[in-house]
Amino acid sequence: MREIKLRVWDNFRKKFAKQITTFKFDRCGNINLVVYLDRANKTKEITEQEKIYTNDFKLMQYTGLKDKNGRDIYEGDIISIKADYLSEFNSESILPCEIVAFEDGAFGTYDKKRTLFVSFKEMIDKSDGIEFEIIGNVFENPELLESAK
Repeated sequence: MREIKLRVWDNFRKKFAKQITTFKFDRCGNINLVVYLDRANKTKEITEQEKIYTNDFKLMQYTGLKDKNGRDIYEGDIISIKADYLSEFNSESILPCEIVAFEDGAFGTYDKKRTLFVSFKEMIDKSDGIEFEIIGNVFENPELLESAK
């Protein structure tokens, strides 16, 4: 059985909620309550009473993959990919800046312009050696994507 882990970006506070214990959704699928533990292990709640909008949370799922440093790769991460098969498409075997996403039932990456999606399964099937490295995420490091616009 695969490991299911989630992380939540709180767009109101501009940070990730740490040590999440509970999510509650409204009828429209928006997250309207997140319960988490603070640094002193005290329970804290982020509720709609504190905020104007209830859908300012971005929920991201763990892909089941780790980068070369052993870090969990989640949706919204920006990664570089090193793979032997990439030299067929460009002069180097490195894609320096790809966005992790979930599309059509599969985890994979988009290029910086968000025009081309390639699943991790397709990448792994094509390559004898592949290496991922997390270089940031779309919330804390949007500047990594600026050169594509």
